Amino acid sequence: MKSSVILGTLIAFVLGTLAWVLPPHVLGRIVEHYPETTWTWLGDGVWNIQGTMSMLICLIIGFVYGLLFPKNWYLSILATWWVVPLNVILDVTQFPTSHNLWPFEVIILAIFNIPTALAAWLGKRVNRWYWPERG
Repeated sequence: MKSSVILGTLIAFVLGTLAWVLPPHVLGRIVEHYPETTWTWLGDGVWNIQGTMSMLICLIIGFVYGLLFPKNWYLSILATWWVVPLNVILDVTQFPTSHNLWPFEVIILAIFNIPTALAAWLGKRVNRWYWPERG
C-alpha cells in the first residue's frame, strides 16, 4: 500500500472520529454526561450524538476518500466507524459493566455508516469517470 494511501487513511480515521464526537460539543448539545467513561469528551460526544450533522460530515469524508483513493474506497466505512469500538474498549477496561449491550452499539453505528461507504463508492465512480487512467 502506498504511503499516500496510508496517510490519507489515517487522516480519514481522525476526521471520522471528529465527525461523531465534535458536533455535540460545537453545537452545545451536551445534555447528558456519560457517567462511566474513560475519556469524557469522547464519551459525551458519542452519548449525545448529533446524527444529522455527523452523517453529513461522514458522507463528505466518504466521497472525498473514494475520490482520492478509488482502489481502497471500502476503507472509508472503517474510518468513520471505529470510534464506537474504541469507546467501548476504553470504557470496558475501566468499568467492566458499563457496556452490557456493546454488540448492539457497534452494529447500530455500523448501520449509520453505510451511507459513508455508498458515498465512497460514488466518489470512486466519479474518479473513474473523470480520470479513467487513475482508477
